[in-house]
Amino acid sequence: MTNSRTVLIVLICILACVSNIQAQTRPQTTFPFSQIAIGQNGDGTQYVTDIILTNITGTAATGTFVYKTNSGDPFYVNVTSLASGQSANSDTFSFTLAAYSTTIYEATSSSPVAAGWALISTEASAGGNGTPISGTAAFILQDSAGNVLSSAGVGGTGFVTDFFTPTENRYPDLRTGVAIANFAQVSNVLTIRLYDSSGNLSRSTTVTLPPFGHFSAFVDEIYGISRTRNLDIGILEVSGTQYMSGVVIEYLGNSLTTFPVIATQVTALDVTLHSSLDRAVKNPAIKIP
Repeated sequence: MTNSRTVLIVLICILACVSNIQAQTRPQTTFPFSQIAIGQNGDGTQYVTDIILTNITGTAATGTFVYKTNSGDPFYVNVTSLASGQSANSDTFSFTLAAYSTTIYEATSSSPVAAGWALISTEASAGGNGTPISGTAAFILQDSAGNVLSSAGVGGTGFVTDFFTPTENRYPDLRTGVAIANFAQVSNVLTIRLYDSSGNLSRSTTVTLPPFGHFSAFVDEIYGISRTRNLDIGILEVSGTQYMSGVVIEYLGNSLTTFPVIATQVTALDVTLHSSLDRAVKNPAIKIP
């Protein structure tokens, strides 16, 4: 992985994405987190990711959460229940969430920082009972003693086949990055179009994600654009042949913010998605109380 890609992983890790499809405003039975990053930075600090699940119904919820790598393969991580203190190493975990309760599962790794994405579901095809829940992924930077240096959270996302986001680039202080997760059991061909400030199509390229794969890059990396000191603003459109989810960040000098992921339609969990869910959660789940 290039240094710039590693930087992007870290940037996305400490963000919360706020938009009409990223912010989870009501409980759902299935939702992805488009970016997960865990591991060691090489300077004594590390990133961990907490999955915070909340059940506001009067019925206990059962379900599964699964981690995927960039290539769509199982992403094996160490997960600890912060409620019980019990830990396990796997890519697939089952849970039971009592009525009117919240619990936290923390993912860590002793390996160098790596990125992927996560999927949470209480659907029957994921071994759940169909009770809708809410979820937040909290990205945490810790020092060598485990003290929190910084953190941010992102709510569960929706499933789309097309989304837009504004972009803003200028050397050395402004840079836009995007991360996309493929929620399909087949390859997802992404067409990524960049429009200039006048609305003209400036550049276009395609990226093919493997089944359940993941992609992250800065906009200038996607097209091989040389960064200059002139402000370059525009709109990025991402269209996929399959369902996906996305998160977008903006690097502002030494600070970070998020740009909206704008979609005209967010799909419900239909028959096609149920089939993908069944394939995504195909490994035996490890139970963590």
